[in-house]
Amino acid sequence: METPSFRYVAQFLPPDLVTELRLIALITGSPGYRPHVTATTLHCTPPWGIPAQQRARAMVQREVEDKFNLSHETFVETTVLIYRHVDNGKDYLSDREYSAVVWLNDDFEGGSFFAEPEQVLHEFAPRAGDAVFFRADIHHGVQKVTKGVRQSMLLWFTTNTEACEDHKLHRISVESLTPVQRLFGIGPQASFENEELLDALRVFGGSTRESIAEVLWEKWMAGSFEDFRGHREKDYDALMDGLRKTSFL
Repeated sequence: METPSFRYVAQFLPPDLVTELRLIALITGSPGYRPHVTATTLHCTPPWGIPAQQRARAMVQREVEDKFNLSHETFVETTVLIYRHVDNGKDYLSDREYSAVVWLNDDFEGGSFFAEPEQVLHEFAPRAGDAVFFRADIHHGVQKVTKGVRQSMLLWFTTNTEACEDHKLHRISVESLTPVQRLFGIGPQASFENEELLDALRVFGGSTRESIAEVLWEKWMAGSFEDFRGHREKDYDALMDGLRKTSFL
């Protein structure tokens, strides 16, 4: 479906990248400012999770610039989850000009996405890898999830260089990070503990957050980048099996 201000693309991201992004979201997410919402941002992401996010971000940015025929460069801004809203409806959000949502899973019930481009209501039940691109002043939202957990990647774009997300990225050497920061991230997730997540991660070795982090860092960051991605895709299935036995998902 496409209108002048809105585009829906099925299977926009490839399955391997969707798997990587889900793994990042599961391990590095921490509670957000709204109940029942966990989130992570690029500038708080641990080193092992940055390449996948940057790959997805570049794909989304190219699509936004193509959809809206932008001759000028765009920059990624920030993300948030709210019910029915526009993305630039407050003064401090006024730099947001274009929005994108990419679905990372579809194993949940409810949670359909709706939008009102050109003041006509459309509702979707996207599949993992699907994406929507739209102007930030379009009303949109998500219906209540009745079962399971909905995961998505959200990006906002601006033409204001001063609002660019990259200005927030920390220039920190890996050697200066603790094992926990290397695995979970350098934001609030470094101190956020979820025992059910740790139980699922213990299948890879270790017992405490610190020892689990050391085991996975050595495993995921050793060898070539392709080995690194392969390990994570395989370990994602093991992690999901463990989490399905808890109330985490």
